[in-house]
Amino acid sequence: IDYLLREASTASSGTQALRAIIQTGLLTDVTQYHSIASRNLADALYKLSIEACIMSRQTDEALVVAQRWSKLCPLLFGVESKQNCRASKHLLNALVLSRGSKSEQAAAARTQLRLCEAVFGKRHVKTASALSE
Repeated sequence: IDYLLREASTASSGTQALRAIIQTGLLTDVTQYHSIASRNLADALYKLSIEACIMSRQTDEALVVAQRWSKLCPLLFGVESKQNCRASKHLLNALVLSRGSKSEQAAAARTQLRLCEAVFGKRHVKTASALSE
């Protein structure tokens, strides 16, 4: 797990981390303990992937990661796994607020709205918009 987290934090592409965790088979374990651990690990990898993409200004890649994640979560963990994705919304909000200039903040806010819509659906866009103002 530590190895995968290190790999995720240094991955040049946001999707590499998700690919690595899926290929190890950790996400297919059905026991409750491993399921919780895998879910937490996958959520951490997702956050690192999104953060790396946004910080390197690869907003299109960040959107791809978010869209892929929103499709993978229900398949790997069931519908309730959307709750894990929801935790990353706080990270996106923090990234928007941490931008320097007004133009960078506006660009980050637009990216965040696209990401939130991809992950959480259109009904969450108003909430994301309010948080990013």
